[in-house]
Amino acid sequence: MGNEKKLFKTVLDSMNSAVVIIDSQGCISYLNRVGEELLGVSFAEIKGAYYSDAFPMPPEERFTLITLQTGREFKDIGYKKRRFNNRKIITDTLLLRDNNGNVLGAAGIFKDITVFHEMEYQLREGAKLSLMGEMAAGMAHEIRNPLASIKGYLQFMEQKAQNQNLSGQNIMDYCSIMKDELERLNNLTNDFLQLARLNPKNMEPLDLNKLVESIAAVVSHRVCQKGIRLQLDCCKNAWVSGEEASLKQVLINLINNAIDVLPPEGELKVITKIDRDRAYLQVVDNGPGILPGVLENIFTPFYSTKEGGTGLGLAISQGIVHGHKGKIEVESEQGQGARFIISLPAYQAEGEN
Repeated sequence: MGNEKKLFKTVLDSMNSAVVIIDSQGCISYLNRVGEELLGVSFAEIKGAYYSDAFPMPPEERFTLITLQTGREFKDIGYKKRRFNNRKIITDTLLLRDNNGNVLGAAGIFKDITVFHEMEYQLREGAKLSLMGEMAAGMAHEIRNPLASIKGYLQFMEQKAQNQNLSGQNIMDYCSIMKDELERLNNLTNDFLQLARLNPKNMEPLDLNKLVESIAAVVSHRVCQKGIRLQLDCCKNAWVSGEEASLKQVLINLINNAIDVLPPEGELKVITKIDRDRAYLQVVDNGPGILPGVLENIFTPFYSTKEGGTGLGLAISQGIVHGHKGKIEVESEQGQGARFIISLPAYQAEGEN
């Protein structure tokens, strides 16, 4: 019997998935080697502990315990949020019985699919952005030529009205309005073209801290006007390889969006971090947060909750970050503010390991 247990343990420890076994009372009776690594605990620490004490999570997500209590087994079931060090996990469960059908306990098999999930996400987003870029380039070139002609004729009409001292003030007003609207269309065209040119061309070593400080100076007037407290929390040696103008555009867009939603005396924080080979840039606010329905579509081109907004700002920002081989994510709960997280490859000089 002892040899069988050793063989059983050897098999479980050789698996690429985490395995948790609970007894008929719901207490931890086994955790394999991968389980210790994935779940961030040692078997010695949690042996004999009740399942929900060892792994605190919402009751509806305690799938192994649910299997024990109800007999219902799960296959490839996921969690509402990322768990265990922000990983994407799916779980299988199995009810354990003896030869007589008596329940001995339950097993949970946890599979880390974070890498596959992110690859799928990158492929999906890349294909979407590529299609949007092609469409944007075609639309922009079609719109731009007539815009130039119309704007030229309007300027000519305005000049004629001034020289002949026409009495109709309405003509001047209309010209002014039309010029403003054409300028808006021109700005929209520029946004379309930006969607078509997301891959950076002038990559160079950039100090994220200096980038943050320069943007803080740019937005200081808006921040002071609204009474917002802006805090910079910068780490040492936050260097990336990137196109300065593009990354500035992303950061300005995120900060301005936060300023728009923050109440007077709100708090806004910009953070830089380094973790091994990745550099992180975060924009955090304590505003009203983002509604779940909005959160799902926040990077979708042309989706906007702002009156008069084009819905292209965050889509362009996402495209720029992807062009830098990075990732942009957002975390938010209603009433709890929002956190935008940009992850970029950290810059390493030649010869560095």
